[in-house]
This record gives sequence, structure tokens and C-alpha cells, in this order.
Amino acid sequence: MTADPRSKSLRDLIRHHRDFIADPLLWVSRHLDLVGCRFEVADVDPGNAELPENLPEAQGHAEQLARNIFPVMKHRALVSMLAGKGRSFAKHHSHSLVGYFHYTDACPDPRRHPNIIGGSIYNKRLAQITPPERIKDPYFVCLLLALAQLQERKLSRPPAYTVCHPLIGLQSRLLVIHAADREYIYLYEAEITTELLSTLRNTSAASSNTEWPTIRRLKISFQPYKTFANWLIAALVSPIPQCPRNSLTLPDKVGQPVAKRSQDEESSRSPKVRRIL
Repeated sequence: MTADPRSKSLRDLIRHHRDFIADPLLWVSRHLDLVGCRFEVADVDPGNAELPENLPEAQGHAEQLARNIFPVMKHRALVSMLAGKGRSFAKHHSHSLVGYFHYTDACPDPRRHPNIIGGSIYNKRLAQITPPERIKDPYFVCLLLALAQLQERKLSRPPAYTVCHPLIGLQSRLLVIHAADREYIYLYEAEITTELLSTLRNTSAASSNTEWPTIRRLKISFQPYKTFANWLIAALVSPIPQCPRNSLTLPDKVGQPVAKRSQDEESSRSPKVRRIL
């Protein structure tokens, strides 16, 4: 009988599965299977519930976010909706960092300089591993982990604190939008423990099995535009289900956009591309 790989430590997984060490963009479902991480669909679509109507300006931002074809305009609309002057979301100071990921906005590389030859080779490799269901892209897990790592650094906790409190939970939330989808925005959220972050920092010392989070996926309807902003804010400030009592959070911030695929590439299911985080 083959042993369940999820019962192994991260150190052992790396030792026995060398392909486990990969660029985050090259992660596939097998990486998640090895560590026991999975996606879970939220039961409720908040677009169907009743909330007070937004002001006309917020309704305009919602429509622009849904229908505008330019990524920079989508990002501007989202920031104005959530963090603009007088917005209710901007007044909260005890919630987790929020990331924003534009799945269809192609970027050359982290330095914003094109690399035609290297990019072509990279894209051919990525084309082979692009998931058939983009809503389950393992790269989202990497982004949620990165958000948790950023929160941990901003908390400025001494190393001894993490050791004594290994199950401190960091709430990571990521908003994902697709240029081809004018109906929904997707919210991914997870509770990520400082124990897992510590394990990722020092894999050679990871001798015991560490629990990986379940990623919740919530599909939020853009329409009706008149209530979208209120629904999105309600989803972002709500506690993540089964949230540990000792969760740590940071003041709300809306992340800078990161990019993945161009709109033309999206229609032909082309590969992932490098992006800005």
C-alpha cells in the first residue's frame, strides 16, 4: 500500500518529489494534492441577497469594473469603490490584507521589461500546464501565501512569538477578475497559520507534517450594480468560517493588480505569463 503523501513532512516531500520545487507559476494540481490543499466552493452567492442600494457613484464603479476592457480602469474602479474617500470599507481597521489579481492582464516580467526569447520558451512550458478550470488555478494558493507572508512581516512579531504560538492564523483574501467574465468577480480566502509560513521559510527543518489551508472560493455577481459594492464589502469584512480564535489581521488595504494572461490569449486558452505582485 502506498503511503499518503500528505502524511509526510514538507522536507520529505521535497526529498522524494524533486519536481515539487517549482516556480509558483508552474504549480499544478499535483502540488496541491501532495500537501493536502484544496479548493472549496462557498455555499452562498451574495449577489442574490438584499442589501441597501449604493450611491450612484458606487454603482458606476461597479459597472466599470464589470464591463471596462482595460485592466488599469478596472483596478481604479475597484480601489475607488473600496478605499475611496468616505467609503465604509476604508473606515475599518481590523481586517486582513486584500489582494487583487487580474487574470487576463499580460505583463512582461517583474521588472516590466519584455524578454521575447525567454518569454516564448516560458510560455510554451506554461501552456502545457494551464489548468482547464481557471477558477482552480494553483497559482492562487501562492498568492494567498504571499499575502500571509506580507502580513506576518508587517506585524513585526519576533521569531520567538511565532515559535510559541505556531497556530496563529492570518486571514488572506484575494479578489480575482477575468476580462472575459462580465458577470462575476471571485473572492478566494484562507486561514494560513504562522506554523506553515515558518515551515516554508526553512524547509530543511520541517520534520513534521504541517496542515495546509482549504481555499474557499466565493463567486460574487456584479449585478445588480446598485448593491454590488455593499455586497463586496460585506464579504471582505466577514470572518472566514472556522476562523481560529487567535487570528491576526491588519488594516484593510487593496492590493496592487497582478497580471496573468492577455485578453486575446484568454480566448485561446494560452499559457500563464509572468506578473507583478
